[in-house]
Amino acid sequence: MAEPSLALQGAILSTIKNHTAAGANVFDKVTPNVFPRIQIGNGQTIPNDATCVDGFDVFFQIDVYSNLDGYPQAKAIAGEIHGLLHKKPLAVSGFNLVDLYLAGAVFTRETDDTISRARIMVEAQLEAL
Repeated sequence: MAEPSLALQGAILSTIKNHTAAGANVFDKVTPNVFPRIQIGNGQTIPNDATCVDGFDVFFQIDVYSNLDGYPQAKAIAGEIHGLLHKKPLAVSGFNLVDLYLAGAVFTRETDDTISRARIMVEAQLEAL
């Protein structure tokens, strides 16, 4: 069985890549000086087994970075991501996606005040097939 968060990450990447204002700039690593960009951030997988079901709660962060003045671009991309993912029935290889939702977003500036950032919290429940 694949690691559930990796399978979900693949489904999310294919869903958002080239479907937001960030275009193809969707990464799972630090990629400085590429703007706007989306990065899959830190995460956690917790087993949530029930009778006869291998279940998992998966949490991770999606980061949006913009170097345009103010928050408009970062917030707009966060809204696009919400529309693409929240409560959507994504196909996750090897798993049944029970629920996927965006639990919130935090908007901050990076330390030099020139980069706007959106931190989007993703929560999902998966069952192994």
